[in-house]
Parts: sequence; C-alpha cells; structure tokens
Amino acid sequence: MSVRAIIRKHPKLSGMAFWILNRLPLNNSVRMAGNRLTGGIFTKCRIRVKGKNNCIVVGRDAWISHSKLTIRGNDCQIVIGDGCVIRQGDLYIEDDGGQIRIGDGTSICGSTHLASIEGKTISIGQDCLFSSAVTVRVGDSHSIMDLDGKRINPSEDVVIGDRVWVGNQTTILKGARIPADTVVATGAVVTKKFEEPGTILGGLPAKVIRKDIRWDRARL
Repeated sequence: MSVRAIIRKHPKLSGMAFWILNRLPLNNSVRMAGNRLTGGIFTKCRIRVKGKNNCIVVGRDAWISHSKLTIRGNDCQIVIGDGCVIRQGDLYIEDDGGQIRIGDGTSICGSTHLASIEGKTISIGQDCLFSSAVTVRVGDSHSIMDLDGKRINPSEDVVIGDRVWVGNQTTILKGARIPADTVVATGAVVTKKFEEPGTILGGLPAKVIRKDIRWDRARL
C-alpha cells in the first residue's frame, strides 16, 4: 500500500506525514520569509514567497509533487483543496492581493502554469481534471495602450467551474469563464465567458462545438 493510500485510510496520519516528508533532507526547497504554509504533502517542490501576510493553505490528503509555488507581493493566497493531486504545477502570483484557489479533488497531471497578477484571482472548481501543457493567465504581464495613452488590456479574473476537464496544450486567458461539466478540447484557446454547462469547447478562439455531454475519469 502506498503512503498516500495509508493516509487516506488513516486521516490522522496526514499531519504527521506532512511534518516528516516536508522536512526530509533534499526533499523540498522552501523559503517563506515569515509567511504561512499549512497542510498538504510536498515532494520535490520549490516554494518561494516574498512579501508580507501571504499564505499557502493546502487541504487534507492533498499531494503536490515536482512543482513550483511562487508569491511576490503582499496579502496573497494559494488555496488548494482536500484530496487534490498536483504534479509539475507552476503556481505563480505577482503583485498584491492575488489568489489562486483550487477546489477539492482536482487533479493537475503535468506541466500546468497558473499565473495571477494585479490582484486578480484564478478560481478552479472541485473535481476538475487538467492534462499537461496547460496555461491559465489572468493578464498579459505588460501594458497595451491606445493612442491617447489609455491602457486597453487590464487583467481579469479567470473562473473554472466544477468537473471541468482541460485537455492537453490548452490556454485559458484573462476574463475566461468555463461552466461546470465542460470539456476543453486539446489545443483550445479560451478567451471569453461561456455560460452553458455540459459542452465541449474547442478551437482558436474556443467556441462550443458540442452540447449536452458529460464526462467521466474512467474508461467506461
């Protein structure tokens, strides 16, 4: 039986496992500078937090491996729910007040980049499934102005609902909203708000290519 399976069977062991595994020599590289990290199991992770009043809160039985968590600012939060599994994640917050929130039971399977800037939020629902080479960004990182000098590319929150399956090599950009029970097809680029649940989004830019669907993690 794996360590994770034992923890699932005996929840009281999760706190002890967190304390031991996160302190094994050469397991993780953590620099928090007085900020707060609570919960979770980390293996082979790099955590860098600079600023004040920042926190990383990880739920029960959540496992984060071979990942990077970075905060550069003040009053920022990374919140990862119970039972999440994150492998090769890159969670990045810059500027003050930014948030990345991942719901219970969500799986990130490889090389996923989540970037929050300018105090905006990336919100991911429960029981979502992310493939690899996924990018989610709330902004462009640089400014674009019109000829009068007015900025025309402000950052915006990204909201992903419950039970969303995000396919390989997809990109989800500022202002996107993906409703529950949606599949984002391989290579799609989501740039706007969608409201109807139970659809497949595909293309560049993404549009609804099929309605009235549901998906399952199992090969039925």
